[in-house]
Amino acid sequence: MKIQISAVPYAIELTEDTHPAEAGYRKFFIATAGADSPRPVTLKQNGNAWNLYEYSSILSGIRMPVDHQVLPEREREEKRVWD
Repeated sequence: MKIQISAVPYAIELTEDTHPAEAGYRKFFIATAGADSPRPVTLKQNGNAWNLYEYSSILSGIRMPVDHQVLPEREREEKRVWD
Protein backbone atom coordinates (compact mmCIF):
# COMPACT_ATOMS: atom_id res chain seq x y z
CA MET A 1 0.00 0.00 0.00
CA LYS A 2 1.34 3.43 -0.93
CA ILE A 3 0.24 6.60 0.81
CA GLN A 4 0.79 10.00 -0.79
CA ILE A 5 0.87 13.04 1.49
CA SER A 6 0.79 16.22 -0.57
CA ALA A 7 0.79 19.80 0.57
CA VAL A 8 2.60 22.69 -0.98
CA PRO A 9 5.59 22.70 -0.96
CA TYR A 10 6.06 19.08 0.23
CA ALA A 11 5.04 15.68 -1.13
CA ILE A 12 5.98 12.53 0.79
CA GLU A 13 5.60 9.05 -0.65
CA LEU A 14 5.25 6.32 1.97
CA THR A 15 5.17 2.59 1.34
CA GLU A 16 3.84 0.48 4.21
CA ASP A 17 5.81 -2.57 5.34
CA THR A 18 3.90 -5.70 4.34
CA HIS A 19 5.17 -7.63 7.39
CA PRO A 20 4.24 -5.65 10.53
CA ALA A 21 6.50 -6.41 13.50
CA GLU A 22 4.02 -6.21 16.38
CA ALA A 23 0.66 -4.76 17.39
CA GLY A 24 0.64 -1.02 18.04
CA TYR A 25 3.52 -0.31 15.63
CA ARG A 26 3.54 0.40 11.89
CA LYS A 27 6.59 0.62 9.67
CA PHE A 28 6.76 2.71 6.51
CA PHE A 29 9.44 3.44 3.94
CA ILE A 30 10.03 6.99 2.70
CA ALA A 31 11.32 7.44 -0.84
CA THR A 32 14.04 10.10 -1.15
CA ALA A 33 16.28 11.46 -3.90
CA GLY A 34 19.14 11.58 -1.38
CA ALA A 35 19.50 7.80 -1.13
CA ASP A 36 19.43 4.72 -3.35
CA SER A 37 16.68 2.99 -1.38
CA PRO A 38 13.63 4.11 0.65
CA ARG A 39 14.32 4.87 4.34
CA PRO A 40 12.37 3.10 7.12
CA VAL A 41 10.42 4.90 9.85
CA THR A 42 8.32 3.32 12.60
CA LEU A 43 5.16 4.78 14.13
CA LYS A 44 3.79 3.79 17.55
CA GLN A 45 0.11 3.98 18.40
CA ASN A 46 -0.82 6.20 21.34
CA GLY A 47 -4.61 6.04 21.79
CA ASN A 48 -6.13 7.28 18.53
CA ALA A 49 -2.89 8.96 17.39
CA TRP A 50 0.25 7.57 15.77
CA ASN A 51 3.57 9.06 16.88
CA LEU A 52 6.93 8.87 15.16
CA TYR A 53 8.85 6.25 17.14
CA GLU A 54 12.02 5.34 15.20
CA TYR A 55 13.59 7.31 12.35
CA SER A 56 17.37 6.97 12.74
CA SER A 57 17.92 5.81 9.14
CA ILE A 58 16.50 9.02 7.67
CA LEU A 59 19.78 10.94 7.99
CA SER A 60 22.36 8.21 7.48
CA GLY A 61 24.29 7.99 4.22
CA ILE A 62 22.74 10.98 2.49
CA ARG A 63 24.11 11.66 -0.96
CA MET A 64 25.62 15.14 -1.38
CA PRO A 65 23.96 17.31 -4.08
CA VAL A 66 25.93 17.37 -7.34
CA ASP A 67 26.57 21.12 -7.15
CA HIS A 68 28.28 20.67 -3.74
CA GLN A 69 30.51 17.72 -4.58
CA VAL A 70 34.26 18.16 -4.42
CA LEU A 71 35.74 17.80 -7.90
CA PRO A 72 39.33 16.85 -8.66
CA GLU A 73 41.49 19.85 -9.67
CA ARG A 74 41.45 18.98 -13.37
CA GLU A 75 37.64 18.83 -13.47
CA ARG A 76 37.39 22.13 -11.57
CA GLU A 77 39.64 23.80 -14.15
CA GLU A 78 37.59 22.38 -17.02
CA LYS A 79 34.39 23.54 -15.33
CA ARG A 80 35.78 27.10 -14.91
CA VAL A 81 36.41 27.29 -18.66
CA TRP A 82 32.71 26.74 -19.32
CA ASP A 83 31.30 28.84 -16.44
